[in-house]
Amino acid sequence: LVRALNGFLRQEGSLPVYDISAHTGVYRLVTVRYSKRTRTMAVLLVVKLEEVSKEAWSQEQARLLTLLGGLVRDGLTDDEDAPLDAGAAGEEGGEVKAGEEPGPDALVTSVMLQPYGGLSVPGPDDEVQLLHGADHIEEELLGLRFRVSPAAFFQVNTPAAEVLYTTAVELLQYCAARCHRPGAAVAAEPEAPP
Repeated sequence: LVRALNGFLRQEGSLPVYDISAHTGVYRLVTVRYSKRTRTMAVLLVVKLEEVSKEAWSQEQARLLTLLGGLVRDGLTDDEDAPLDAGAAGEEGGEVKAGEEPGPDALVTSVMLQPYGGLSVPGPDDEVQLLHGADHIEEELLGLRFRVSPAAFFQVNTPAAEVLYTTAVELLQYCAARCHRPGAAVAAEPEAPP
């Protein structure tokens, strides 16, 4: 994904990347949310469109959606250590099928756009436009499924979050068995946490 986007932005005729010093250009920020467990990926592009004609942006957006919709999982693994940009255009084991509709093997399952012309970063209430797919990804944590939007705070290291939440529950159960109110029923004593 990273290599494919870099190649796209360097193509002749692509709209320019935002220059934070001069406050010019279009592409400001790319945020990617990916779940290895649900195999869903959302790409959010923050863009400054004030200096771009509607026609130019429409053409650019069509090219961008063709690129992102054509990235496929072919050649990607479920290996936790595999790089996110493995299998990008021109890389061994992956391919970009330009112009095809995203299918069940699509790497990018959602594409969103956030126009923003301010000097810093968009706020949580700034508009996000859905260009393709769902407005969220789904993530699984301890057997529960969560819908995660682009601006949501959600632990990106799911296995570590599961250890944290499991430990917190164990400590609460341990404390509840020993720190009860007078007259309250006491549950069977759990083993001390490790």
